[in-house]
Amino acid sequence: MNPTDFPEANHPLIYPLLQIDDVTLLDLLQNHLDKGKYLVSLFCRYHNKIDDVISGFYEPEHLSSISFQLWREISYFFFSLDLNQDDKRDNIYYENIIIEYAIDCLPKEDLEELNVNKTSLELRYFPLHFYLEQSINLLSPKERLIIITKDKFGWQEEQIINYLKAEGKSILSEDIGDLYSSAHKQLLKLIPLDIRLIYLDKRNSIIAGI
Repeated sequence: MNPTDFPEANHPLIYPLLQIDDVTLLDLLQNHLDKGKYLVSLFCRYHNKIDDVISGFYEPEHLSSISFQLWREISYFFFSLDLNQDDKRDNIYYENIIIEYAIDCLPKEDLEELNVNKTSLELRYFPLHFYLEQSINLLSPKERLIIITKDKFGWQEEQIINYLKAEGKSILSEDIGDLYSSAHKQLLKLIPLDIRLIYLDKRNSIIAGI
């Protein structure tokens, strides 16, 4: 597996971690929840393996959407894996159970019935998406609505006001700007610092393209 498929694999925070074993990476991931670099490292290490699994089941046009859904499941699996085994588990053991879990998580429904959402976001940004999604869910409902509609869909204040009015809620124009600024500041605090350093260095908007 070539860990340099994504540029992030060569980031100074990530490259050294690609030299250590899976067990250590998983242990670091579970015991340092304020760090995102361990998930990025596991993602860089396993994405080709997971892609190989997916490509055997789905048509190319569905791969991106399925990959995002699958990696979300795999990431939570990383956090919940029991590493406290009496007998020593090696990399092969963990690689096997990760691949087996990925296969078990593949959608069993017909894709048309499943209504798989297409995404324009490159798979390389999945770790950013993962932590951003968790952080956005911690915002208040209005903050979440405003930051997503403004940054992702380019809504103007009048559109947001009209939408909330249709939902039976009211908001002042000046409050939208305040809530938008507050939401951005909170996201910058909630997203792990190393994730921001790896992915957001050259981005003007936190959720542009997400």
